[in-house]
Amino acid sequence: DKTASAMDAITGSDNLALDTEIWGSSGNLVRLQANRIIDGKTNTTWKSNSIINNYYSLDGCDHWVCIDLGELKTFDTYTLISGDEKSPVVEWGLFVSTDRREWTAVDYQNKNTNASASYNIGEQTARYVLLRVYTASKSGNDLAIAELGLYKKG
Repeated sequence: DKTASAMDAITGSDNLALDTEIWGSSGNLVRLQANRIIDGKTNTTWKSNSIINNYYSLDGCDHWVCIDLGELKTFDTYTLISGDEKSPVVEWGLFVSTDRREWTAVDYQNKNTNASASYNIGEQTARYVLLRVYTASKSGNDLAIAELGLYKKG
């Protein structure tokens, strides 16, 4: 388990995940689906409801999104911005892959209290990025994320 230190949130047009392909678990309405976290807007949100009978579950993880960057890209920092400042995401893991078959864990956070923060994870080269949320919030298992960004800052 790798745990990167939180720093002030980085945002901007150099986000490598902007308008790429994404799919995820339990996106409930069209206006709240997973593509909202890669649109560059903090006023749009992906909301994922608790899973019933693990229908969309990924190895017991109720909430997840996978981003296809379209080609191998190199980045060293990611930003996660909650869709609800009063109830930030508590526990998650970030994984990378070049082929979507073999995954490498690059970060794990399990006691987050930040509504928005960036994390330096060292240089990573990947085509696919997987965010697995284990604990959605302190107030329940429904999840709200406004943005997930990938940046090359180093």
